[in-house]
Amino acid sequence: VYNKMAAYVSFDNYDTTTGIPANLKADLVYAKKTDVPVTKTVEDEDKATGISETVTYKVNTAIPYGLSEWKFTDTITNAEYVVVPAGEEHAGTVPVQVKIGTKSPETHYATVTELSDTQYEFELDLTSLLSTDSSSSDNGADVELSYQAVVKGLEVNNEIQYDSDHSSDEVKLYTGSIKFTKLGENSEKLANAEFK
Repeated sequence: VYNKMAAYVSFDNYDTTTGIPANLKADLVYAKKTDVPVTKTVEDEDKATGISETVTYKVNTAIPYGLSEWKFTDTITNAEYVVVPAGEEHAGTVPVQVKIGTKSPETHYATVTELSDTQYEFELDLTSLLSTDSSSSDNGADVELSYQAVVKGLEVNNEIQYDSDHSSDEVKLYTGSIKFTKLGENSEKLANAEFK
């Protein structure tokens, strides 16, 4: 994505009798790219959730121009991605809804790798969305990705990137618990106390 820019045009010399420029002076103009941010949010305003709860993550970015490949790597800790069930087409992959500009969302599938008992990673290849045509209307278009995960631990960490310069901040979710203790006289614990 490029900013609009202006370039100074000069001439090598002028005709001494008419004052009209004779030759354009050759020069180089260096275009400066605008940043293509990658931002991530989770559809949970207070960032507090529960074990086994399904949460939806959203990533906002734009289609870059001039790349030969566009692959996202997402890492999640203390949660598991919601994947396509066994026996179905694309089984074991993460269905990611990809919305370009005002177009209808399309489903792309990301492959999952288990990094440890509590950490997973998926790779989403969106290279097919890139265009070598500089006049393509999709170049620079807003993109929204969305996918789901199931909470498995007390603190869930998640981030995504497509290269070292384009990554989201880490998004955190927290779970909590409440402990009830039934007390009698003098605040002593009651033996064999039950709750309904």
